[in-house]
Amino acid sequence: MAAERPAGVQTLRITLDADQAASTATKAHCLIEGSLNERIGKLDGKPYAIKFRMRLPQAADWSGKFFQESVGGSVGTLTPTFGLTSGMTTSAFSRGYTVITGDSGHASAINTGPKTSTGVQV
Repeated sequence: MAAERPAGVQTLRITLDADQAASTATKAHCLIEGSLNERIGKLDGKPYAIKFRMRLPQAADWSGKFFQESVGGSVGTLTPTFGLTSGMTTSAFSRGYTVITGDSGHASAINTGPKTSTGVQV
């Protein structure tokens, strides 16, 4: 008998798991993309999920550190995910960090949300 998933358990789906060759800009690494808690909104019928992108250095290049890249605002898109934010001269990834970013469950192209009378998204 197959075990049933308990109510409220979020799903994890990996959509990309690919080795990335070294280039002039980056060392070789693994790029992983996926989503958590895919579902259809009960009120609007739109698809929702928390999407993420993660770059993992090869073991020999890993510093043992982790960098959570933030994008601010209402998010809505995934960044290139190298861990380069304002004030930094080198990316966290180039210093051996594993770097991850996410869209916080808000996909700008799909989940546009209500707008004010002037057309500004709230």
